[in-house]
Amino acid sequence: QAVWYPGVEWTPTMEAVLRDFAAVGPDGRVTIPSNRVMPSMTALEAGNRRDYTALKVPVLVIVPERYELAPIGADTTLRAAMAKWHTEQFVPYQRAILNDVERQIPGVRIVRLNALGHNALTVTARAEILAELQTFLASAVPAQQSAVRQ
Repeated sequence: QAVWYPGVEWTPTMEAVLRDFAAVGPDGRVTIPSNRVMPSMTALEAGNRRDYTALKVPVLVIVPERYELAPIGADTTLRAAMAKWHTEQFVPYQRAILNDVERQIPGVRIVRLNALGHNALTVTARAEILAELQTFLASAVPAQQSAVRQ
């Protein structure tokens, strides 16, 4: 929690994500992914592109503008290393995915929120997400259906 969600309200979903992603050794030490994770994810994405052209409905994509999370009390060396990872690995990875989305989905609405990474996004930017969803649904659903849904 101190590494990925510093100062954020803890939820059972966050706990489950961390338990799935982190490795806990026999001595109780927790290890988190190294800088080898992003190249692996990028390679996986490159070989398994999604076919967004099949989507025929309005699409809203909400993404975090940043993903730099440093443990509470982290020193400047660790903060610099995490900022470097964000700039050199995460930003290009996210940009490539969003470029695919924009190229394949006409009229897609992409919203970048200045909030913590995607795992904590729904906690750190809940109000902004709800506002974006209301705006999107109001414009995507015809007026007569909108009144029924509300």
